Amino acid sequence: MFNFKKPKITINLLAHDGITSLYTGVGRIAFDSLRVLCEDKKISKLVHSVNAITGKYNNKCLGFSETIKNRSIKLLNKKNGRLLEALNGSHGDISYGDISNWRYVSTSSASLLYSLSQQNPNDLYINLCLDTPFAQTASFFQQYSEDEKKKHIFVWIPHSTVKIHKVDSAIQGYNEYYDQRFEWERVAVNLANKTRGVYVGCVGKFMREHLINEYSCEPEKLLDFTNGLDVEDARFSQKMGEHEIEKILDQYGIPKDKKLMLSFGRLEPYKGFDLTIKIGGHLDPKTIITVLIAQPYSQQDPIIGEYRQLMEKYNPKGIFISDYDFNLPHVLLRWHRTKILLVPSLAEPFGLIPEEARLYKNPYLRIVAMNRDGYLEQISDGKDGFLMDLTTVGESSEKINKILSLSNKQANEMADTGFARAIANYNLANNLYQSVSKIIEECQRQ
Repeated sequence: MFNFKKPKITINLLAHDGITSLYTGVGRIAFDSLRVLCEDKKISKLVHSVNAITGKYNNKCLGFSETIKNRSIKLLNKKNGRLLEALNGSHGDISYGDISNWRYVSTSSASLLYSLSQQNPNDLYINLCLDTPFAQTASFFQQYSEDEKKKHIFVWIPHSTVKIHKVDSAIQGYNEYYDQRFEWERVAVNLANKTRGVYVGCVGKFMREHLINEYSCEPEKLLDFTNGLDVEDARFSQKMGEHEIEKILDQYGIPKDKKLMLSFGRLEPYKGFDLTIKIGGHLDPKTIITVLIAQPYSQQDPIIGEYRQLMEKYNPKGIFISDYDFNLPHVLLRWHRTKILLVPSLAEPFGLIPEEARLYKNPYLRIVAMNRDGYLEQISDGKDGFLMDLTTVGESSEKINKILSLSNKQANEMADTGFARAIANYNLANNLYQSVSKIIEECQRQ
């Protein structure tokens, strides 16, 4: 593709969250990726400019923040780039949405990418399309000329699929939603299978096998985009004094004199937080308290009431917090009395939470996760965490009691092993550099 050694390359990062808002795991990946793409020295040697495309949101949109938006603009300015906001068919109050929003934002984004390449002609554009809403951006870009398409590489990077995270059957129009989303994803994979310059990125080994087996993705059209975190983020090295943490615990009514078992994330049935409640109810509340920190997309969602009832029934001493500052879980990951991080997700291609916990390097914290899906490649049972079938509530609580009896020395050794694994395998800067380098090398060979 290139007839000279130093091509002018632009990376365009497309994400529904993490650019001007932050409330999901995918958003955290986008948030961290933007910093890495704009400031990492190795990547800077490869690319000339970085742009970001996200939805056009307002203050009513969950997670929207002017602070995050301004951060993105400042980062992009460092790398000769711009923040572009695509219409997504809403009034600015919805970021993820449904297939009508995805079609709108994919179409709008394809148009923005074309305009960018016309305004600032470069030799190569690498378009990283994160998750479901942008799955068909490449499809809508096919309307442009062959010369234009030759300059663009598209990588759709799904962090889940409808076959993994099925919506609750109580949702109105569930069957229609499932069929529409599956077709949306299937078309994206089929385009990659048959089209030069269009690929699917896999965030881990589990996701790679899933895309091959369930969506018939050709192995040679899968690119490695293993998930990771910005390990240089100041939040991991920032120290918090005990008094500072205690003030935050007081705000939320979390006891300071008891051990804690923590679960957190978005409040969805597949996250398995009912298991957290039930397992915690089998533990001695005189010594360890369950803290569940989870919120849905809306505080009006009836799921909040359902989980409050579960807590009252199965774990009356437990604490359920559904309206909170997004930093709260990370404060608890630092706290010396947080002894168990329980990750009970029933379906998870790749979980960021264990890696976040490891990077805080809390020597008192034990990570316990469901023994399935992506966690099997992230955690070595008994070495840097624990894997178990958390659907067996009684058996799991007995195992957790044994884990709690580990000495501080044993827990510290596991924390060190987990930290080393996170740095070695899930350093986002290293992973992105490897992925982008391979794309450029492949283009240079063509």
